[in-house]
Amino acid sequence: MNPIHGLVPIFETADVNETTAFYRDTLRFEGTAAYPDYDPVFCSLMRGGAVVVFTLAGGNGVNSLYICPADADALWEEIMNAANRGVFAVHGRIRVREFGICDPTGCLLRFGHDLQ
Repeated sequence: MNPIHGLVPIFETADVNETTAFYRDTLRFEGTAAYPDYDPVFCSLMRGGAVVVFTLAGGNGVNSLYICPADADALWEEIMNAANRGVFAVHGRIRVREFGICDPTGCLLRFGHDLQ
């Protein structure tokens, strides 16, 4: 079985800057990424081994979970053979292999690993 190395919750927020400040200043998370630098629509924060991602509300309206397998290609094959719902490839991110599927509650599950 393909091991999972981590889970990253992805939540929508009305204000990425305000959310980043709360997690940084109150909960003592460190900002690991924000895009773009000015007026970001995405941020990633970490404390210890815990990571949380926020995106600007108004996207798909679905909270999601990012799952980090050792080999996304192998897991793609495993899930494609067992899924009774649509599995889709995610294109556009450089150096990352990704795919996704929605669970029965509508939560978007995204799977991916770095190609580096």
